[in-house]
Amino acid sequence: MLPQLKPIWRRWEETQAALLAAVAEFPPDRLNWKPAGNATTLAEIVAHTAGGEAAYYRMLGDERPWSAPVPETPEEARSLLLAAGERARLAFESLSEADLSTTRADRWRPLGP
Repeated sequence: MLPQLKPIWRRWEETQAALLAAVAEFPPDRLNWKPAGNATTLAEIVAHTAGGEAAYYRMLGDERPWSAPVPETPEEARSLLLAAGERARLAFESLSEADLSTTRADRWRPLGP
């Protein structure tokens, strides 16, 4: 991994560890619980996070399909986060010096069109 990316990656690892810890401590029967009608469940947050992590790889041109289904159990949530994390790690490790100045997300629209 490029030295310039190590602080970013370290922060990413800390965030993933915190999310994995939250999933481990969350009551299994509350994974899909909504505290209010339009609230986001922990399972939906996990699926959203995993999908975002997979986007790093897609920005580098990898078009392999990736699916981030909403997990139904804490074990599925953990597996999904770990798989997405591995894919993100591979993306970070594959970056070259030239990649750091290349626009990759010009079509990325996180808030919609």
